[in-house]
Amino acid sequence: MRPFLLLAALLAGCDDTIFYPPAHGRPVDIGDGGWCGVRAVLASSCGGCHSAAGAAGGLDLETDPHAALVDGGLVVPGDPDASLLLAKLDGTAAGGAMPPSGMLDSAVRDAFRDWVAAGADADCSDAPPPIGGVGPHPAGWAAPDQHGMAAKFQQLDCRQCHSDTLTGDVGPACTSCHTEGWLSDCTSCHGGVDSPSGAPPQDIDDNDDLAYSPFRPHTAHLAPGAHAPIACETCHRVPSSALAEGHVFADGTPGRAEVVFTGLATGGAWNGQQCTVACHGNGRGPGTVDHQAGPRQCDSCHPFLTSSEAALESMSGEHRDHVDEGILCSACHAGTVDSTGTIVGPAQHVDGTVQLQLPAGMTRSGGTCTGTCHGEVHTANSWL
Repeated sequence: MRPFLLLAALLAGCDDTIFYPPAHGRPVDIGDGGWCGVRAVLASSCGGCHSAAGAAGGLDLETDPHAALVDGGLVVPGDPDASLLLAKLDGTAAGGAMPPSGMLDSAVRDAFRDWVAAGADADCSDAPPPIGGVGPHPAGWAAPDQHGMAAKFQQLDCRQCHSDTLTGDVGPACTSCHTEGWLSDCTSCHGGVDSPSGAPPQDIDDNDDLAYSPFRPHTAHLAPGAHAPIACETCHRVPSSALAEGHVFADGTPGRAEVVFTGLATGGAWNGQQCTVACHGNGRGPGTVDHQAGPRQCDSCHPFLTSSEAALESMSGEHRDHVDEGILCSACHAGTVDSTGTIVGPAQHVDGTVQLQLPAGMTRSGGTCTGTCHGEVHTANSWL
């Protein structure tokens, strides 16, 4: 990175993005001073923002901290007063003191000044200290697969330090990294990998392999096709915010999505492998389908033209007789299906209501049909 960008990064600071600051008020050990001591302080007090993974403001103090400071222009060897790093540590530069969690002890700042005044060498035979792991969180905590997973599985309650609204209290605000509005953006935690809908293949444990998904057909339910997209609230409680009680925090079953059927699916059941709901029924009662089953066909839920006589017998009214006479579904349900058996009105399919579009001249009233259809005169012919 060019020096002026590193200067801008340090001026901008890392705002509230300290993921593992030193414990409040705890002194930082500078050891015997020199580069070894300076590097240890960088790891413990600056690494939360400026790790290789995080690199807030483009400043990485983990990979090669000496080069980042000296070659990056933040330290002028032999001249502490001209070194922006010292001005930031003393709180005399624009943007406030570094680190933002609290100014370092004067003895620590003096050790930095002495190191710079002595030429800012890189002489240290000790192994580099690890970034992070010295504050309230372990090294690497800034990574989503670390703090995100711990939150989703309730291994900790972030609100204890980051406030009830996660806007920052003892710790930083989550919006330091997360974009504004993330609490109400379902795809922040629930996918968006397969489509912008937020449906899996990425599950709550970040699995994106459908072979191991706890519910494979999420995307099929939300994708337009043979039916209108099935809203998430049909099978789940959808909170207005991730902080809603019982969603992420104060959840009796952390890491597991509760199934609560509503709407057309009201009264349904899910046993972890199969759904028994009206959505997959024959129009007269619920049906059962395994979540690993392949794409649904017309006869997957209810009898169709090619179904067996026994299956056709299960249909209501005069369906069987009409099919036996070669009458297509589209003759009475043209708004839903065409003559090829293709669903043309997905909003009218799997909606819990029988949709009729009778041929011209035909009327239906009180369970009877009147008019002429398929060459046959109906005079209050009973459908029952």
